[in-house]
Amino acid sequence: GNNDSQQSPHITLYDFDDNPTGPADINFDLWYAKFEAGGWSGWFGRNNINLWKQDDLTETDDITALGMGLSYAHSLGSGQLTWKGGLVALPAGMRDTSGQALTGEIVYDWSHEQTGFTGGLIYFGINAEPNNKVGAELLLTENNIRNYQTVMLQLQYRRMAYGRPIKLGA
Repeated sequence: GNNDSQQSPHITLYDFDDNPTGPADINFDLWYAKFEAGGWSGWFGRNNINLWKQDDLTETDDITALGMGLSYAHSLGSGQLTWKGGLVALPAGMRDTSGQALTGEIVYDWSHEQTGFTGGLIYFGINAEPNNKVGAELLLTENNIRNYQTVMLQLQYRRMAYGRPIKLGA
């Protein structure tokens, strides 16, 4: 895929036939090392920002960031409480970065027989690098100032009804 791609390094067969829309550069989308021990897990490298969400409408989807993440999960009552944090450099194309993001979340998950509930408090904050010319040249107009903070409270209720799974989320 093109080095300037913000979302994917995927190459199609058309790219190998002198496609005028971009060169057939080779880029790895994901490369990381991961560990798990007890309730701890972590990663470092270029990975998805893996925050829990009850839907697919979160701005952290399709971001393969360069950095690290750490999480710890433990029992709480009859459910599980998971703490996650991450510090990453944000992509500006497939090889360069511009700005950093700090992520954090606390998620509680409870399931019993045919009913379940998950609730999460999620933080996603971006610090831009407005003087970073490499990143700013690759980003869309006025997006080179990407500097914001998001706090999300997400809830999901699950239940089996008539042999079918039902999920309600907010």
